[in-house]
Amino acid sequence: MEFGIRVDSQQLAQSAQGSTSPRAQLAAWQVGQVLRAFVLEGTPAQAGGGPARLQIGNLQIPVRSQTPLQTGESLRLSVRRAGNDIVLARAPATPPSVSPQTVAIEQAVRSLLPAQQALDTVLRALSRLLPQLPAAAAGSARALVANTPTPAQLATGGGLKQAMLNSGVMLESRLAAGLPPSPLDIKATAARLLDVLPVQPTTQPAASNQARQMVEGLIGRIGINQLQSQVPGSNTLYWSIELPVRTPQGFHTVQLEVETTPPHTGTPPTDGQDWVVRLHLDLPRTGPLDAYVASQQNTLSAHFWTANAATATRISNALPELAAAWSAQGLSPGILQSHRGEAPQARRASSGVNRLVDTRA
Repeated sequence: MEFGIRVDSQQLAQSAQGSTSPRAQLAAWQVGQVLRAFVLEGTPAQAGGGPARLQIGNLQIPVRSQTPLQTGESLRLSVRRAGNDIVLARAPATPPSVSPQTVAIEQAVRSLLPAQQALDTVLRALSRLLPQLPAAAAGSARALVANTPTPAQLATGGGLKQAMLNSGVMLESRLAAGLPPSPLDIKATAARLLDVLPVQPTTQPAASNQARQMVEGLIGRIGINQLQSQVPGSNTLYWSIELPVRTPQGFHTVQLEVETTPPHTGTPPTDGQDWVVRLHLDLPRTGPLDAYVASQQNTLSAHFWTANAATATRISNALPELAAAWSAQGLSPGILQSHRGEAPQARRASSGVNRLVDTRA
């Protein structure tokens, strides 16, 4: 009989060392409940399955899986069998709905893909072209470049929140709500720059044409992120956000994915939404760095991956401080880990629109 992923009750009892808390939490699981899991230890390589260890909420759970599980992989699991013999299975992805809205989104994505440009590429090009642009266009381009946040600004909660609000992804929703765009909104600033770039310039045509092409590519890139965030008919809310960063060495991009799921309404219900944030950045000081931060059942956990030994050490040393800071804010820290190496590919339930973007952009 196919069992998918079975909780190893015997090993769980041994690791609990007499504590009833893990078993009590597992006993509260209900058939059909969807859980977010993180693979702390994957199945043996080339074994096709076997023992593994999952993090679910604040618990570390030994399991046996019929299929391979990769260390660092994030999973959505449904409870197939509860009680003394708990069986889990990968929760099926929500099938993309075929609707006029979905078709329109896919067509819009296809139209944007050929011209879209990475944010950091555009900002580097505009910085280089500034001396060659007409005065009005140069002023708008200079504002776009100068308003790019720095790592120090993104390191604070308020600064990160403001950067996300200014990312351009939320521009149209603000306008639809009757709110004015932020003066620092990237997409709005880029649109103003397009307005003052001459369509058929009489002086410095090459620079103006290149700047126009780059700015249109930046707006297209933000548009793709907005379209990726549209998942018709899904219970999962998803945002794809890119934040440009300005450092003394140049411009870079921080990539953010945010997922939220509605609270479980069974017995017992969960309090509030569960959410996951995935982050990727590549800055001169850190090198490539990936982070996975999840809130599940009111427990906040974080995992970091980097191939840079010095960065991995700094992160590992800072984890107790991070846990203390979360506790001071009334949050419950779960498992915090620093991993040396490359982060596993995220496997999230995606619509046809997101699959199209993932394979082309």
